[in-house]
Amino acid sequence: MGEKNESICSYLNKPDIFADFINGSLFSGNKVISVEELETPVFTGKEMHKDREGKTVSKLRNRDVVKFRKGGEQLAVIAVENQDELNYIMPFRCMEYDVEDYAKQIRRIKKRHERDGDLKDSAEFLSGIKKEDKLNPVVTVIFYHGEGTWNTCKSLHDMLNFKKENVIMRRYTPNYESLIISLQEMDENKYETGLRELIGVMKRSSDKQRMQEYLEENQQRFQKLDDDTYDVISVMTNHKKLEYFKEQNRTKEGGVNMCKAFQEMEDEARERGYQDGIQRGIQDGMQQGMQQGTLLGEEKIIKLIKKLIEAGRNAEILAVTESPEVRKRLYQEFALV
Repeated sequence: MGEKNESICSYLNKPDIFADFINGSLFSGNKVISVEELETPVFTGKEMHKDREGKTVSKLRNRDVVKFRKGGEQLAVIAVENQDELNYIMPFRCMEYDVEDYAKQIRRIKKRHERDGDLKDSAEFLSGIKKEDKLNPVVTVIFYHGEGTWNTCKSLHDMLNFKKENVIMRRYTPNYESLIISLQEMDENKYETGLRELIGVMKRSSDKQRMQEYLEENQQRFQKLDDDTYDVISVMTNHKKLEYFKEQNRTKEGGVNMCKAFQEMEDEARERGYQDGIQRGIQDGMQQGMQQGTLLGEEKIIKLIKKLIEAGRNAEILAVTESPEVRKRLYQEFALV
């Protein structure tokens, strides 16, 4: 499991974030699932049980995030699988997870009836459960936060070969639909927790200007971001250096001003770029001077860099170090020929 997957799994595992994710993604932001109804199941890692031949087998639990929803007397299993890359067998993989969850429920019911000894007719003994016994629904949501939208298999049928002679079998083959939520299709305004800011920033992370505009448009929320959201944003958007600007931008209320943190990170990166550019420019000038047999190249490029700084044109320093054509043009512009 990579750092990004660990980070988003840990974040979604928080009851308030999980409830907000499900409500925003499945119920258009309506508060159908409450935090109070959610319970995090405790897994020991492996579940031991006997197969049909009586052999003891184990099943490794590897769901990304799973919660029990207990509403009144009813219970449902809700799980989230995080994906940052397309997976061509995802429908089958989720089907396996769900089938195992149903199988686990059946095993529990069977054990209860074995303990109570209350099975009566042949059908009950054959099934191991009673006619009135019902399983709790299992819902698996695939959260795809990779590039673009999910443009591969969305159901078991998408994975199957129904070409030519097989087409007649399609109507008789049970299907299994996947419930896929793609980041780029999500409306961040349907979420109430820090998930709103996380989704908004992640959707724009590949476009620096769009992300900056989003931060400015939502300053009020980004100026008092909670620690968990701040941390997961820094990981999911590949801005790990935000960690170094966290404490110095903490608010009186205990949150973090991410707008200022982003600006300070950008300012530092820009300044570091300028300094690197100056150093590279000097080195390049020295190399030119050595090639010419004099120190003229070094002196000339240092003068040019100073002129650019005085003119407030620091952004051109890197281009000076990388392009002889740019240097030649600027030498002429500043009369350094």
